[in-house]
Amino acid sequence: GGFIGLEVAAGARALGASVTVVETTERLLGRAATVALSDFVREAHERRGTRILLNAKVTGLTGQHRVTGVELADGSAIPADVVVVGIGALPRTDLADQLGLEVGPLGIVVDEHARTSDGLTVAAGDCAVGPNPFSRGVPGPTRLESVPHATDQARAAAATLAGHPAAYATVPWFWSDQADLRLQMAGLPHGADQLVVRGDVAAERFSVLSFRDGLLLAVESVGSSADYLAVKRALEKGMTIDAAAAADHSVPLKRLITPAHGTRTS
Repeated sequence: GGFIGLEVAAGARALGASVTVVETTERLLGRAATVALSDFVREAHERRGTRILLNAKVTGLTGQHRVTGVELADGSAIPADVVVVGIGALPRTDLADQLGLEVGPLGIVVDEHARTSDGLTVAAGDCAVGPNPFSRGVPGPTRLESVPHATDQARAAAATLAGHPAAYATVPWFWSDQADLRLQMAGLPHGADQLVVRGDVAAERFSVLSFRDGLLLAVESVGSSADYLAVKRALEKGMTIDAAAAADHSVPLKRLITPAHGTRTS
């Protein structure tokens, strides 16, 4: 029930295959998305004919020489010709361990310049965990798994090695193409205490804005690139958007970007 699994599921279903997604937790995209987006994604896949099983645990595979089915903890079985296992990723820290670098539960610990604990070695990408100024909802070290993050943090690491360190301060952004659905995300919604849904969920053109204590944290957009770009711009500039005003879909978000002193920008 993560991005890779759902992208594969959507592609297979679009080709006419019978598809079942087995998720061990209570919702899809549990680590990455808000409940609002998770619920929409589940319903969207189900409308397209994919079977979604939540709170389900795989206990085994059946078949000899090739898979013929999947066994679940409740005693049921799902016939299958192909099984795609998408269970997340763990950081490779072998080299860091050999070098005696600090390694935490999430990965290799780095600072804002991608420097590791010895001050000489750098680490970047999915294996590294460090400060992120956009982790506003849940402050603390963050490890991100995305192509943009890997390339942007690598630039910071290269600058450090070249003797011109520049703090890594790029807005986290992600995308996921699931057949005819395009999901775009900017910021980190974790720790939000308010969600604003704007647009038409039924028409699959909407956005979910996440806030904490009135501060804009992130956006998740489906078929609404303008909203995604507006929030990404606001986060990049250290600005915010009023939650109540954002609920009015007739007003473009770019007109609601507000600096700390309260003057709107266009």
